[in-house]
Amino acid sequence: MNYLGLLTLLTVYFIIDCFIVNKRSLWIVPILWTIPIFGMVFNYEEGMEINGLLVLICYFMIFISIKSLWGIKMWNTKDRKFHYITFIFLYMIVFALTYYVFYEASSSKFIPSFSFIKSASLKHFADTSLWALVSIIFTFPIYNFIDKTFGKKSDLIIICCKSYSSNIFYGTLFSRYYIEGIHNGRQHPFEISKRMFFILRKEKTLELKIKKGILGGIYVFENPCPNLERKARRRDRKIARFSLLFFIMTVVAGIYFFILY
Repeated sequence: MNYLGLLTLLTVYFIIDCFIVNKRSLWIVPILWTIPIFGMVFNYEEGMEINGLLVLICYFMIFISIKSLWGIKMWNTKDRKFHYITFIFLYMIVFALTYYVFYEASSSKFIPSFSFIKSASLKHFADTSLWALVSIIFTFPIYNFIDKTFGKKSDLIIICCKSYSSNIFYGTLFSRYYIEGIHNGRQHPFEISKRMFFILRKEKTLELKIKKGILGGIYVFENPCPNLERKARRRDRKIARFSLLFFIMTVVAGIYFFILY
């Protein structure tokens, strides 16, 4: 159980590290799936049964959520047509998994529930409503994973490019970065990672190797200007130093709380 806690803590470190590099809010989703595992680890007592299926489901959803974001440097999901039937089908599967995981975790007292509600039926309704709402958030990475995994590759040249950012909390959290260009008279808006923003913000023409997903999204997995990587090196070195310090702190904290304590 101690090693499971250490592994989960290192997983959270990896997710936060990716969030700092890319500044994509969807990196919050895999962190939410670690809550039942941490609840199990911290509230475990001698003689309690370990729900291995709960752990496997959580790690499966963490893996899929990370995979849905991994490797994408530019993406355009704004213009894709939303497939409601596909989303609802995926939502029902995700809700079933979410319901099982969080119901088992709350029933075993691993995570807190609406304990202040005295009525059992009302408490169950409140729990189910919360899990139903959270499942909507959990479904989006699965939807994006299917879209980005399957599709057709082609080239796209955009001109008159302009880049900009939208900042929340003075640019400290959940900042979003964009670049727009024109192809055959049509505007193509792409959201980009923060690293790509530093590299491409002064480029006016880009030749993109895109992959159009089966659900309509457009994704770029290769840097269109690899010769400009140097523009992000200063930030890369800064993040590498911070990441190393954060990793050492995470390992020390994990060993203390899960091995020695």
